[in-house]
Amino acid sequence: MIEESLVKDTLKLAYVALSRPHYFAGVAMHKENVSDETIWVAARHYWRIVKVEEEHESFSEELSHLTLQSVN
Repeated sequence: MIEESLVKDTLKLAYVALSRPHYFAGVAMHKENVSDETIWVAARHYWRIVKVEEEHESFSEELSHLTLQSVN
């Protein structure tokens, strides 16, 4: 029940955040949390997928992110 409420609240927040921009909307997430199918669907809906890699200063591991940017 709590998890369902959290998902619903998160989706509402995402809708509000992504429905306001006129020129640019960007979303960043860890690539492990995004399937290849989701990337393909996003690209088909005119989102540009950008792979961003950076080395985190406090860890020796590399963090990889995918950034989805609306180009509409």
